[in-house]
Amino acid sequence: MKYLVVLLVILVTLLSSGVHGQLSCCATSQWQGSSLSSTTNGPVFRNYYYDGQTRTTRLDIISEYINQTTFSFYPNITQTGIEWVYDAFTGECYQTGPDYWNSWCFGDDFGTPFVNADFGVYIFANPSNGLTVYADMTYCTPVLMDWTYSGVSSTFVNVLPEITDFSVFDMPAACSSGSSSS
Repeated sequence: MKYLVVLLVILVTLLSSGVHGQLSCCATSQWQGSSLSSTTNGPVFRNYYYDGQTRTTRLDIISEYINQTTFSFYPNITQTGIEWVYDAFTGECYQTGPDYWNSWCFGDDFGTPFVNADFGVYIFANPSNGLTVYADMTYCTPVLMDWTYSGVSSTFVNVLPEITDFSVFDMPAACSSGSSSS
């Protein structure tokens, strides 16, 4: 027990002292949350639903000018997925083709090098694209994402390490009925 306490003290000291290194983390396999972003066009509210077990995502984007939901489904990690975008203003839905599956991972191996650990968050930053990510130390879910060069900052709230209702992945009839527009 004494050795465990000593190891914990050393770990806490290293993390709080600004140690730079090869730390990486990936968000828990399922999570949901919301963010509020400040942009040049005003505030943008987003809801995120991320299921890494079935490789399914949903993203709601809501502002004065946009109200759309994107549903993405990926058969596996080596093929591109299928994506539907539903516009709540018009009631229309169209299919697009997303990239390959991307896990929510941060660190040197993922293009956002580790910078520091402080106050319960890991800090990752990529100076070449101006992205700084503050990720929760427990689940590696985002707390704050800042895109310095574009002036956009997103603060995450109500982030849970689970999906509380899987019906969020049910698409509106306009998408699933095939009556979509392009």
